[in-house]
Amino acid sequence: MLRQNKFRAGRAMLLSAIGVLVLNSGACRRGSRSQEENKISAVSVTAERASPVVTRLPGAEYDIWPSGYVQAYQIQKRTSRRFSIEQQEAGAASWGDKLWVDGKEVSDFVYDFKSHKEYDVRSKIGKLGKRVEVKARSMSKQIEKTLALEVFDDFPNMAVEQLTYLNLGTADIRLDRIQAQRHRLDASIVVVSGQRNAFWSFHGASMEAERDAVFPIPIGFSQRNVMASPVAVKGELGSVGGGVPVVALWTATLGLAIGHVEPLSQAVAFPVHTFPDGVVETYMEVEPGARLKSHEQYSTPRSFVATYTGDYFEPLSLYAQVMSRQGSPPAKPGSAAYGAEWVARADDAGAAPAQIAARIPQLKALNVRWVTLAGKWFGASGDWQPRGETFSAEAIQELVTGLHRQGILAGLSWTPLAVEDGEAGRKSGGARVAKDHPEWLVLDKSGHHARTGHNLAALCPAVPEVQEYIKQAVVRFIQTWGFDGLRLEDVYTVPDCHNPAHHHKSPQDSQRAIAEVHKQILLTVKSLRPEGAVTIASGGTPPNFAWLPYVNKVETGGPAGSPQVRHGIKMYKALLGPAAAVSANTIEGTGSREDLGGEFASTVGLGAVVGARFNRSAGADDAGYKKWLKIYNDLMLSQGEFQNLYVTGFDDPEGYVIQQHEKTYFAFFASQPDKPWKGELDLRGLKRGRFRVFDYANGKELGTVTSPRLRIAVQFTGYLLLEVSPQQ
Repeated sequence: MLRQNKFRAGRAMLLSAIGVLVLNSGACRRGSRSQEENKISAVSVTAERASPVVTRLPGAEYDIWPSGYVQAYQIQKRTSRRFSIEQQEAGAASWGDKLWVDGKEVSDFVYDFKSHKEYDVRSKIGKLGKRVEVKARSMSKQIEKTLALEVFDDFPNMAVEQLTYLNLGTADIRLDRIQAQRHRLDASIVVVSGQRNAFWSFHGASMEAERDAVFPIPIGFSQRNVMASPVAVKGELGSVGGGVPVVALWTATLGLAIGHVEPLSQAVAFPVHTFPDGVVETYMEVEPGARLKSHEQYSTPRSFVATYTGDYFEPLSLYAQVMSRQGSPPAKPGSAAYGAEWVARADDAGAAPAQIAARIPQLKALNVRWVTLAGKWFGASGDWQPRGETFSAEAIQELVTGLHRQGILAGLSWTPLAVEDGEAGRKSGGARVAKDHPEWLVLDKSGHHARTGHNLAALCPAVPEVQEYIKQAVVRFIQTWGFDGLRLEDVYTVPDCHNPAHHHKSPQDSQRAIAEVHKQILLTVKSLRPEGAVTIASGGTPPNFAWLPYVNKVETGGPAGSPQVRHGIKMYKALLGPAAAVSANTIEGTGSREDLGGEFASTVGLGAVVGARFNRSAGADDAGYKKWLKIYNDLMLSQGEFQNLYVTGFDDPEGYVIQQHEKTYFAFFASQPDKPWKGELDLRGLKRGRFRVFDYANGKELGTVTSPRLRIAVQFTGYLLLEVSPQQ
């Protein structure tokens, strides 16, 4: 149950302000038509000299405390009561944003709430909104800070914050570190008898593939969540990085998320850690390293705080909408992107062109639409030319031609900016491009080749010649060799570039140019194959949002098993839209046959595209593959509408919903997949009426349900997939 959050200081003044705001917001609702015509924002702003500045919309409220702490509330529409999962002591003096200058923390900022400023604001994010500015001064360092908070009518559950620091002194200062958007969360506020750390969480940082990005917060937890920049990992991968700049935490009834909304990649971190008492803290941290001369200023990336009901799907969907308005809408998949796929790795036994060609009749019988050649089909990363006699250009083109004759599309897997440079202990002499154009490579601070995934060097995406080189490679793959689509494998980010030949304004220019390279890849493929697919395979870790708008199909792996697959599918459906083409190319990806049904159920039931590898312990004639590929191709739930009606971590069994035409498809997964689950399932999202319930994975009728009691008693082990259709 929720219980109302109470204040310890200034409560009477705040309640008085809230009363005025409720009247204002009510008037806004009654005159909504005149507001639209006159372009008047529904956001109300109130400030008392000794209390926070309060901004309020129907459904949400944001208080700026004297410390600079911004506390988010959700407002219950029926009662106008407000709720927060942030600690009641959120106004404590030490809890606001923090600044380190010349190696020392500056902690004597004092805000002047009496002189706050309020503006109407219109931007790409929202046509109507309010901007509140509050200034603070540090007398010890002669620095002025401006906290700007923007709230938009279109996104009432989100507030955008930016801090600006102005050097008022005569001497230069160095900005070492800034912590903004700081929040302390306590689950026990809204969960009766709950632990303070009783949150589930989503971490958008791109980290090692084995780690699920969705999990409950344990005591003693600490994770830095670096965004944009490469992150070193153990093992063969070398480094990953990039990420979706969002961190979300939630209970069964209320959640809070923070992130940034800058269109370009930003080298920031969103740390999450627990205190010994279980309180969870999160914030945005930047390290500008900038020197400000007298009267120069620095502004942080625009960050946000969002409050919501549900799980990580909600803030990710909100974030995607905001980014879309700022010029990063997701690419739309063509119908071909939803075709079932076999990814044949050239380094696996049985995946040479001739052996793949021999399987074409089986693949056609299973209605497999794509065959994608992956693995070591090339000689050296960076050159992307066929290797040896087995994978000669002629053999590859013959394979593509043979696939096309049978109506099967051909894809090719590569890693666009990675380069073998003959270093890092590799036996290969390196790619020709690294020898012919060493000036194109990313250099680290010491002048050496910077390392990226699989310990390879990287071409700098900010160099125009590199962009043209990548474009010509795409033309060769699609136009010359005849492929229909490209699969970009192990793509994450690139390191900061310190190559003086590139004349970068900032070392981060390399990361900020990644989007342009991927945009050109997509445009080139679409110009040559209008129905072509560009797929990103990021190995089970969150993607780099910089390039995400420029792919029309994504692939989520699941080295940790089926739950990671499901979490990844849900993440992509939030970021790219409810009908996004999300491939779960993990069938047999766990290395065993034990979870085969669970992997297929997780893929089909959540509306993902089936992808499988037939060249391990089973072939394309395996009965399990036949069953699931038939179900997939008959229903095509991947083109249905994903609906977020169950809360990850708090609903047992896990629940997922796909709306397809007049039917609703439910997928349930027990938290203990090896033990029977018995009970009543709540079939959410159905309208009033009578409905037939059918277990489509096993071909069994389960009876009917009738509103208002849309529940059904079942028993299952592992998973249960239901087709629910209205009856007259």
